[in-house]
Amino acid sequence: MRDLCALGLDQQQRISHTSLLRRELCVRLAQSATQLRALPHGWADRHPFQEIINSHNHAIHSLESCPCPPDAAQDQEVTDVFKSVFEDLKVVGSVPNMLRGLQELIGELGTDGSLEITPQVNKIILNFFTLRTGLRFLIQHHVESCQGRKFGFSGSLELKCSPAKIAKSAARDSSLLCRAALGQVPRIVVTGAVHESLPYVPAVLQYVLTEIFKNACRAVVERHRVFGYDDNIPPVQCEIESTSESLTISVRDAGCGMSREQQTRMWDFLYTTTSSSPWNGEKSSGDNKSQGVLAGYGVGLPLSRMYARYFGGDLKVSSQEGRGTEVRIILSRAAFCSEVLPSSAHPARQVLPSNAHEDFSLLNMTFPGSSSTSEVHHMI
Repeated sequence: MRDLCALGLDQQQRISHTSLLRRELCVRLAQSATQLRALPHGWADRHPFQEIINSHNHAIHSLESCPCPPDAAQDQEVTDVFKSVFEDLKVVGSVPNMLRGLQELIGELGTDGSLEITPQVNKIILNFFTLRTGLRFLIQHHVESCQGRKFGFSGSLELKCSPAKIAKSAARDSSLLCRAALGQVPRIVVTGAVHESLPYVPAVLQYVLTEIFKNACRAVVERHRVFGYDDNIPPVQCEIESTSESLTISVRDAGCGMSREQQTRMWDFLYTTTSSSPWNGEKSSGDNKSQGVLAGYGVGLPLSRMYARYFGGDLKVSSQEGRGTEVRIILSRAAFCSEVLPSSAHPARQVLPSNAHEDFSLLNMTFPGSSSTSEVHHMI
């Protein structure tokens, strides 16, 4: 995180870093395709996964054909290719397209078959989304760094990101969705270390907090619903705690709580506690569609924990049925915080260009000026 902040503020460092980033993107694109090839029942050869694998191969060849930029002019040429790869990832490998395709394929197996393969598929999809998050974040940070400094930012990183400010924004968004869906909404009260800040990507924290608040609001209204009287509904408490190493955002609700089965399956992609899924009939490919409805996609908690862990933090849930739920979002503020990638990512010769095999040593990634490599380990 420290090195990325420095790269976003120093053009010469960024240009020197472009060659390393170009090779690293090839590695991760290959690893992402490898993850999808491990899907059971030959699903890698079916829609939408075959299209995703093909687009990753195309992106690898586009990146391999770029020059290693020794100057600003060639750096711009490579940056344009980065932009093209980023736009393809937004559409072809988007969360809705991926999970809608999975839902259709799993549905073909029936109940017994789907339960049997759920752990394997969850691991593959989590690894794929983690690698994809890293790809998109590193590209976006580079591109925004090239576009000139925005006040208070280094690329896509806000240098003094305020969790309290983002929590209040996410609370407004969640409250609007809850009222539209259920007719009532609890207050969301933000307390604690409201003046603390840290380097972070505000859009990521906005997504995570909105998902958590949506769940909390729904649970509280469903348990304490009194038609027409919001004042009778217990508030959702959001408390921010600060230490030298982290900021912790605790969200507590007095809702329904989770049953034993729900707690066992809350990290499963496509598992939802609602009776109907908004995936049905949903044809849009944007990643943020899950925030446009109150519940039902089954991706909010798994993706939120994946984002928190990728940036060196964590997300923990404790719940008691009939009493409520607490979610703790832990944000690392350590200067040497490293991205966390799946250890199971490994090279696959069938998706790599012939001259790229040696680049897999770059998974332990060192940025200019860094004294240590990124920690790479399994996230679950």
